[in-house]
Amino acid sequence: MRNAEARARRFLRCYPSAWRERYGEEFVCLLADDLTDRPHDLSRDLDVIRSGIRARLSCCGIAEGPIKNSTSLTTTILAALLVIVLGATSIWTQLADASLHHAPDTYAARLAFTVLTATGAFVAAAAVGAGFVVLRGVSTAVRAGRGRQLRLPMGLLLVAVSLLAAGPIGVRGMWPSHLQARTGEGLLAHIAQLTWAWTDSISTYWVHPTRLLARPHAELAWMVASPLAFLLLILAARRILAAIDLAGLAPGWARVGRAAHTTIVTACLLACATWVLASQHDSNITFRAGSLDLALIAAMTIAAAMIRAATRRLATLTA
Repeated sequence: MRNAEARARRFLRCYPSAWRERYGEEFVCLLADDLTDRPHDLSRDLDVIRSGIRARLSCCGIAEGPIKNSTSLTTTILAALLVIVLGATSIWTQLADASLHHAPDTYAARLAFTVLTATGAFVAAAAVGAGFVVLRGVSTAVRAGRGRQLRLPMGLLLVAVSLLAAGPIGVRGMWPSHLQARTGEGLLAHIAQLTWAWTDSISTYWVHPTRLLARPHAELAWMVASPLAFLLLILAARRILAAIDLAGLAPGWARVGRAAHTTIVTACLLACATWVLASQHDSNITFRAGSLDLALIAAMTIAAAMIRAATRRLATLTA
């Protein structure tokens, strides 16, 4: 019986913490009895694991279920929004890079470049505003005596921001030759150099090992470190949101999610898709999208659906 209970508790790890807190002990008792009667039942084991995955997806707002966790829902919105922002930034960098040489030669390219530039400015302003909202929540949490809970996530946040700030400087000498030649030639060139560094890991080099290993070691290190820095940023944000008074901020996050989906997500996705798909039918244009851009559109579409689902479930928590 003790062995069955230990196995049941291992299966319990498939489920999110919010689910374990509510149903954990009852689940362990029932599953331990079943494991005692049927110690080797693959279909039962797979069903338990599948239910655990579904519970985790439900907690994140991706699937329907009884568990609704505002921290997980908010983290899902932030992570999906980051995917869209990075995908759009990668496409914008290509368009900006080409624009430094000559004007866009198609209406789709001009539209995509204009829309992405405008939404990029909006995202930057929104990020600053969200930062002030979170800082207010952190200040409230510290005054309420929860400062110790915030030490680790604030440290992780500092490390992530430091990596993302220092990384572009470290790979400055590895910019493509045409971007290096544009150094000092205005704001567009400087921003393109910065966004190139942030999205350097979004590359087809990963499916071409020979070309990948031919890159300088410092760039290879940055291509691995930059995604980890973004992941660290999301993990730090999750812990910070869990420590502050998220209940008081949830209505604001729900509005942010709806606004993000209406403006940033829709505008970026439509603009990017218009250019990527339109450029596939004309082999003579200069601003031509590749297979990587098609993959980015697919990833952004999935992320947009995740934002929509998580926002709807977050709104029900604040209703």
